[in-house]
Amino acid sequence: GQLTQIKVIKTDASLWKPKRLWSSEANKVFLRGYKMTLKCIFGGLPTPQVIWRKLNATGSGFSDRRSSLTMEKLELTISDLTFEDAGVYECRGVNELGAEVFSINVRIESQPYWKVKPKDVHVTEGETVEFVCDAEAKPPPGPVQWFRNGVPLLDPTVLRNPRRK
Repeated sequence: GQLTQIKVIKTDASLWKPKRLWSSEANKVFLRGYKMTLKCIFGGLPTPQVIWRKLNATGSGFSDRRSSLTMEKLELTISDLTFEDAGVYECRGVNELGAEVFSINVRIESQPYWKVKPKDVHVTEGETVEFVCDAEAKPPPGPVQWFRNGVPLLDPTVLRNPRRK
C-alpha cells in the first residue's frame, strides 16, 4: 500500500491555553421568579475545566436546590430567581497551562407584585375605609391607579363622590 508519513510539529504552548469560544452576553436581564441559564464554552488542550462563581457571594453560591450545573459545567442554571441573585457571575476556564475568565453582569427585574395583598373590607354606608397599595417592581412601577368595577376612580367622565379622597 501507500506509505503515509506524519510529521509532529511542536507548537507554542500558549496556543493551547484556555480560550473563551462562546458565552452568554456580558450583560443579562432576567425576571424575578423565572429561571436563568448562563453559558461559557472554553477551548484548550487539555480541555479546560469550567468553574463558576458569583462575585461577593458567601460560599460557592450554587449549592441550594435552585441551582444546577450542566453539560460539563458549561451551563449554570438558577431557578425561581430573587433580587439577591443579581450580581456579577464569573466563568473561568482552567487547565494546566493557564486560565481565562469571563464576567457576566446579571440584573433581576420584576413586573409589579403585591408586597402585602389587599384584603376585602366590609363596611356599612357612611363608615370610612382606607385601602393601601403596597406593591413593588423593578424598575419601580409608575403611579398607582385605583379602579372601582373596572372604571378608573380618577376618570373625569365618572360622577365624583364627595366622600372619596
